[in-house]
Amino acid sequence: MASIVMEADPELSALLAACRARPADDLARLVLADYLEEHCQPERAELIRLQVESSHPSSDIEHQRQVKRREKELIAQHREKWLGSKYPFAFDRGLLRHKEDTLSFDFDQEFTNWLNSPHGDWLESVKIKMRPDEFVRLEIPDKLNGRIDLELDVIFLRRPNALEEFAFSSNATMLRGLEIPGSQRGLPLPLANPLDVSKLVSLTVSDKREANPDVVDYVAREKFSSLTTLKLGPLTTDALKKLCKSPHLRNLVSLKLVGSPIGDEGIETLCSSPMADTLRAVEFPNTKMGNRGLMALLKSPIIEQMHGPKLNLMMNRISDVGMSELADCPHLARFDELVLRENDIGDAGIVALAESPHVQNLRYLDLWRNRITDRGAKAIAASPYLKSIVDLSVKENRLSQVGANALINRFGNCVKF
Repeated sequence: MASIVMEADPELSALLAACRARPADDLARLVLADYLEEHCQPERAELIRLQVESSHPSSDIEHQRQVKRREKELIAQHREKWLGSKYPFAFDRGLLRHKEDTLSFDFDQEFTNWLNSPHGDWLESVKIKMRPDEFVRLEIPDKLNGRIDLELDVIFLRRPNALEEFAFSSNATMLRGLEIPGSQRGLPLPLANPLDVSKLVSLTVSDKREANPDVVDYVAREKFSSLTTLKLGPLTTDALKKLCKSPHLRNLVSLKLVGSPIGDEGIETLCSSPMADTLRAVEFPNTKMGNRGLMALLKSPIIEQMHGPKLNLMMNRISDVGMSELADCPHLARFDELVLRENDIGDAGIVALAESPHVQNLRYLDLWRNRITDRGAKAIAASPYLKSIVDLSVKENRLSQVGANALINRFGNCVKF
């Protein structure tokens, strides 16, 4: 009971509100941890500090694993006390969020009672999926204001004016995040109506085709001052330039670029923009990145801040020149998975990688479909630094049995041909 009394303290509630208002701000989390330490909750303070630390991986991979193990230990020991519920919540830098793989949720009396308890102050977000007309009619507890991540069901396209009704509803003002299906060209964006975009932390327009130019213009123009996560579908170079120039997108932590044909020019634009100072999660597969773009990335703050543990550069145009620059980058040591599938890397680049001390933490190395011959395979097999490899893919390269045998002798069943 003593811990519940402490959790109900108004000062603690204010600190939790500050964390929810600035979800990407580590300082708010660490101030909260200090408060908990001072008020006899050292284990919860430790969890917050560990999770903040693990969101910025260092080159000491073994230390990172120890941090993760300690996180799991703390959660296992205190989960029931800290949650006080049966709900599918996960701990995210100390606060609670709805697990992303669970999209249904009932705002029944039992949940409302939990939400109004001291435990409820720790809830950062709940994710739900439904049609706009269903969401408009939903009775949402007041305490969920600013904590709802909504994925609009694609079925809403069948009903005229559904988006407009949604945007004008009082429930829409309670959103923290919004995901809109983008399967239809000319889809009217509900944000173009009176929804207060300054409160949105996350915005996703699910579209596998080129991002709608009208949507890009709107996002670049409006005051998305709290936005930390953005995905608009594949971006053109011009679209990315518009977003990079926006004075309102200065708090982005995550930007989805998978499949965006932005090329070296787009990568260079991003890496030299103010966005580079805050981005920690950027996805670069199939962006037509070449050596110039890769070198811009390696010199930017983005590579220093990336979450890891995976660096995915697959389906690009990186050749030996870029590969040599990557091998020479000390930040490579912070990743334990490197994906270079479907590039233009030959033996010279692979030799540089094998001779780099920065690959000592790599566990997963994907070199599928490049230009590697037996020379490159032998260099990998002889590398004194690739000691941690548990999965090595060299499918669809130019190896003979000589190169294959060299890899098998070194890595055994870890190699995939």
